Amino acid sequence: MKKKFDCVEMKNKIQAKMYEQMKNMTPDEQLEFIHQRAEDFWKKVGKERPKIEKHKKEIA
Repeated sequence: MKKKFDCVEMKNKIQAKMYEQMKNMTPDEQLEFIHQRAEDFWKKVGKERPKIEKHKKEIA
């Protein structure tokens, strides 16, 4: 039976596209790129980005 939708294939295509877009970026540029894509996503779906608490590692 032929699948109508293959989620693994879709994931692989998205990752390949992102790799091509980011392959010449520095780690800081990659992080900014990903953050901007996330912001664009939340604007597109019409919701505010969820707040994530940053846990500070306590040193005793």
